[in-house]
Amino acid sequence: MSSFVNKSKSLNIVTEELNGGLEAQYRAVNDKQLELEQLRGSYRELQLTHSDLQAVHSDLEESARRTNEHLAVQLQNLQQEAQIKLRETEELRSELERVQQTLSEERDALVRERDAEQAQRSHSEHELSRALEEKTRRLEEMLAMLTQLQNKSEHLEEARAQDAEVARHQRDAFN
Repeated sequence: MSSFVNKSKSLNIVTEELNGGLEAQYRAVNDKQLELEQLRGSYRELQLTHSDLQAVHSDLEESARRTNEHLAVQLQNLQQEAQIKLRETEELRSELERVQQTLSEERDALVRERDAEQAQRSHSEHELSRALEEKTRRLEEMLAMLTQLQNKSEHLEEARAQDAEVARHQRDAFN
C-alpha cells in the first residue's frame, strides 16, 4: 500500500506538475491569443489606414490629373496669347518701320526743298545784291556827273555873270 500511496503521491505530484504546466501553457496560449487579437486589431487598423491611403492616393492622382489638364489648357491658352502678341508686335514693328521710312523720306524731301529754297534765295539775294551794287554804282556815276554839271553850271553862271559885268562895263564905257 505504501507503494500505492507513493505512486499516488508521485502521480499527484506529476499531476500537479502537469496541471501547473498546463496552466502555464493555458496562460501562454491566452497571452498569445490576446497578442494575436491585438495583432489582428492592428492589422485591421493597418488595412483601414491602407484603404484610406489608397483613397487619398487615388484622390491625389485625380486631383493631379485635373490640375495637369487645367495647367495644360492654361499653357495652351498662354501660348496662343503669346503667339497673338508676337504677331501684333511684329505688325507694330513693321508699321513702325514703314512710318519711320515715310518720315525719313518726308524729312529728306523737306531738307532738299529747304536747301533748294535757300539756294534760290541765296541766288536771288546775290542777284539782288549785284543789281543793287550796279544801281549804286550808276547812282554814284550820275551823282558824279551831276556834281560835274553843277560845277560847270556854277562856272557858266560865274562866266555869264562876269560876261554880263564886262558887257555892262563896256556899255557904260560906250555910253
